[in-house]
Amino acid sequence: MRDALVALAIAGLSFVLLAVSVAVVLKVTPGGQLDRDQTVLNQDYASVKAKYGDPWQLAEQNLRLFEYGISPTIAVMTGCLVGLFVSRRPGLLGLFAVIPFAAFMLAAHNFGVRGFLLAVIYLILAWTASTFLNRFRRPRKPVPLTT
Repeated sequence: MRDALVALAIAGLSFVLLAVSVAVVLKVTPGGQLDRDQTVLNQDYASVKAKYGDPWQLAEQNLRLFEYGISPTIAVMTGCLVGLFVSRRPGLLGLFAVIPFAAFMLAAHNFGVRGFLLAVIYLILAWTASTFLNRFRRPRKPVPLTT
């Protein structure tokens, strides 16, 4: 029971990591600067494109950054935390901890094939990270020396 509660708390932490990463991306990337600039609401497309670049391309770049950079990192970090703090069934609880995050990403892609594949990849990454980290964090039994 304790392990399931730890996995649930780590699942909540994955959404906190997502919110922090969104804030950082909006602060750092050119697409985020375009989103924060309120003066572009009254400008035409050509002037916005001259100042920031193509807005559609900037949005696509931010989407790719989240799909292939930030989201897999969050899945691996969530799996690692589960592997560190859970003692039994780390792989299963690693999947359990990432299911809400994967479902969120699936819904963000309108439940399409691409979103399904990304969700499966995130689940596999979390399972792998939690299983291997849990396996390697356990103390090894010393091998007796034979004389």
